[in-house]
Amino acid sequence: MSALLPNTFSSSPSEDEELDIDIDPVLLQEDFYCDEEFSEDEIDWNDDSSEEDAEEGDDYVPCDYTEDLQNKSDLKVMHERQARLAFEQSGIMGLFQLFMTKSWFVAMRQWCNQNLAQKGEKKVSQVQFMAYVGLEIAMSFVKLNRVKDYWVTKMFYQQTDFQNVMSRAMFEDIRGSVMLHDPDMYDHRLASTDPLHHSRNLLRHFLRNSAKVAVPIGTSALDENSARTKARCAAVTFNKDKPDKFAIRFYCVVSTAHTYVHSMMDNRSGNKSQQTASEAYCQLFPELRTPFNNTFGPSCAVDGDSASAAWVLQMAHQKKICEDPNNKRVMFSDNFYTRHNLASTLKKITDGEVRLCGTCRFNNVDSTNRYYLKQAIEQMKDMPEVHGY
Repeated sequence: MSALLPNTFSSSPSEDEELDIDIDPVLLQEDFYCDEEFSEDEIDWNDDSSEEDAEEGDDYVPCDYTEDLQNKSDLKVMHERQARLAFEQSGIMGLFQLFMTKSWFVAMRQWCNQNLAQKGEKKVSQVQFMAYVGLEIAMSFVKLNRVKDYWVTKMFYQQTDFQNVMSRAMFEDIRGSVMLHDPDMYDHRLASTDPLHHSRNLLRHFLRNSAKVAVPIGTSALDENSARTKARCAAVTFNKDKPDKFAIRFYCVVSTAHTYVHSMMDNRSGNKSQQTASEAYCQLFPELRTPFNNTFGPSCAVDGDSASAAWVLQMAHQKKICEDPNNKRVMFSDNFYTRHNLASTLKKITDGEVRLCGTCRFNNVDSTNRYYLKQAIEQMKDMPEVHGY
């Protein structure tokens, strides 16, 4: 489902794709965002920040390597004008609709009302449906074991905000009828092979918008994220070392500046389809198909059907959208992801722009480096221990 910005924007349609936000025409005036002139009474003459900057000079170089990387890390907003206008018009809600558009929630309400009508229940308005969405988001921050616990009236336990927004009966009616895809487009073959078939449209809609609204610059991190659940679903995995032991795991590439999620993909647990993770990611972002075919050939050290190939595509996606001004990106990862073959493939597909930094497990070292690494470890065992200088 695609939506376009109002015709009041003068930019190209491809640049404003799917940002369907109602903007006040007053905000589009050329002189609306002109710099204001400040009088002498409004200037803080006690501010000595400019003196400190002058002492450091323009050629100041941080002595710490990690500090230098952090200073060069930023978040480049690809649709800066539209984001500014959305925030001026609707505040935080306007920024939220850059990722989850109005047209998407309108379609969700229509699908929900179809199910409510079949059950003989009253349809909900758009305001009521958005209130339900807000409560679902709030439940991810205020975590209780049961849904009915949010509407209890016991002392030290009650959540009055939930009770003031919506009754528990209406909330459960909407939750029992909400749909994330068109019910008339149900595919039994797809549903039997993909345990997350009911949420694919939502994930694609969010990931496409998240990738094109902003791009991290400098440093990012590759790690997994867990969505805890009690559902009996094949996509759920168990990990005793995680806070959420039963959860759906996602691989995420997050910017160290502002913790912006640029890329996210499920670990394909329980997925019985013939489509690999890398193929699914290329289907979601077709612009990565050519770099993938050129890199993952017979001579590539990383199998194109493996999870490592999907990780490489996720990290290389930033370079495909926007090149780093310093021609250098650094990806940090823990010892679950860090390996030599993955790092060399990532460097190749990005023409040397993206590097990988992290601790590598010995069993993840490739055969060539493992031989020399083992010799180095044996040599260090015979060396005397040094306890000081």
